[in-house]
Amino acid sequence: MSKNHNNDNKLLIWGLILTFSGIGSGIGVIFLLIYAYKKILSKYSSFKDFFQKGIDEALLQNELRNKDSAKVIYAQKIETVNNDESQSQHEDKIKEEQKIKEESKNYEYSTQEILDKLSYYNEKNNLTNEEILEKISILNKMLLDLEKRIDKTELKNDIKDINIIIEKMLKTLKNKKSKIKKINNFTTYYLPVTLKILIKYDEVENLKLNTSNSKEFMNTVEEKIKMIKDSFNKQLESLFVDDFDDIEAELNVLETMLKSDGYTDIDDFNLRKKM
Repeated sequence: MSKNHNNDNKLLIWGLILTFSGIGSGIGVIFLLIYAYKKILSKYSSFKDFFQKGIDEALLQNELRNKDSAKVIYAQKIETVNNDESQSQHEDKIKEEQKIKEESKNYEYSTQEILDKLSYYNEKNNLTNEEILEKISILNKMLLDLEKRIDKTELKNDIKDINIIIEKMLKTLKNKKSKIKKINNFTTYYLPVTLKILIKYDEVENLKLNTSNSKEFMNTVEEKIKMIKDSFNKQLESLFVDDFDDIEAELNVLETMLKSDGYTDIDDFNLRKKM
């Protein structure tokens, strides 16, 4: 037991003795008041220490929470910055690709570039499906570049029609890559030779010779391009022959089933008769 605690007990005992003995009741009361004051002061100090400790712990916990929150906010900001940078890089890449595509649309191939490209494709064997589609697309672009240089209106219109046909073929082949092998002659010969013919036509037209031979050559090319246009259109149609046959077979089966169920008044479903 501490010295202060012993002194407090003595003060309490003497206060009680003096107060209730009647000998020194006034002094006893003073002792008791002093005892009570010291106890209150001691308790107050204890409460103060207790509450101060609680406040300190609360402040410490709050500080720790603030630090954790700061870490989370910092991490979120870092993630946001990284996402923004990634998004920005993605957008820049898309813009760059679009820019390249736009430049490609506006780019005009020179005669030598077209010839070099034709030689490149002629020398390269066993092209993949994607390479064949790319080849057709590039050659078609070159075809349009040649059309811009030619003066003859009727021939220009025929070339534009051929371009549209090829675009339809490309769209069909991208969805039905199994049919690419069926147009091997078209990609390896028909389209490249068409380009070569038009290159020579453009050269003769620019020379403006007005000789009988040059006129005959140009007339021949104009006639042949019309034939080529019809051939390309048939080539496009050939991509759907299997589909026509499949549909016709399905219709024939349907017709047979309907007739077997008593619907004998239905017209013949032969698809080729309808075409």
